[in-house]
Amino acid sequence: MASKYDYITVDAYYSLKFDFYHMEYHQHNSFELMYVVNGGCYVDVKGDSSILSKGECIFIDRNIPHRLIVKEGNPCEIINVEFRFISNEKLMLNFSELIKRVGIVRDLFVVLKDFLVIKDNGKLDYALKELILELEMNSPHHNSYIIHLLLAKMLIELARSYEGAHTSISYVRKAQEYIQHYLDEDPSIVDVAKHVGIHKSYLQKIFKQQVHLGLVEYKNQLRINKAKHLLRNSKLSIMDIAFEVGFNSRQHFYYVFEKTQGVSPREYREKYAFLQEVDTESFKFFRE
Repeated sequence: MASKYDYITVDAYYSLKFDFYHMEYHQHNSFELMYVVNGGCYVDVKGDSSILSKGECIFIDRNIPHRLIVKEGNPCEIINVEFRFISNEKLMLNFSELIKRVGIVRDLFVVLKDFLVIKDNGKLDYALKELILELEMNSPHHNSYIIHLLLAKMLIELARSYEGAHTSISYVRKAQEYIQHYLDEDPSIVDVAKHVGIHKSYLQKIFKQQVHLGLVEYKNQLRINKAKHLLRNSKLSIMDIAFEVGFNSRQHFYYVFEKTQGVSPREYREKYAFLQEVDTESFKFFRE
């Protein structure tokens, strides 16, 4: 890419607030970055609709049909920049040097397939506003060196935002949050991987590395911890507890519980149920 497209040029840009807008599908030979400053909008890319809210952006590849929709009653403020890479231009920032020295920028274009939805890491907003301000001040001289420096800064912050949201740590945290939220629905590994947005084999690998448990083991650990709490502090039947924590059968619940705790659920309840009794009378206060 660097040898063929060494320099950056801006084809279009705007910073606008839309109260209502419905764009027709269109495409162009430019990369497009659409950033939501306030409010929310819909961006359809080849029929795939993404909902963007404050602090989120969509990065669209060249020649990809897309459209913007801002629904009435939900205004949206957007910064938009369309740019492309060209060759044989002088006195501008050399993009090949940028990707040579900042690998995350190169990686961003490698992973770009049609579009990417990216959450701002906190600095992309400022980089875009600086760029738009400079473009407006220098119009129509958009090929000034300072604008290309700001374009480089924009790409770096965009790449950092993407990298920060797609590290293995963030994948694992997202998986954990999903499992915890849908624990009683018994989410499958495929369900979790689809939510996280990566292949199930890769998710299993990085999950094991960081949590030191497999996805199924982690899910069962959460279930058993919840079951232990219910066995100690409720009068629900063991069968009801099994279903409450996401097991599909009493037998499977007994098997996992005994394997991890060394005793059966019934034995655990007999040993630990209601050990922490509270005398509520001692907490009563009366106004004289």
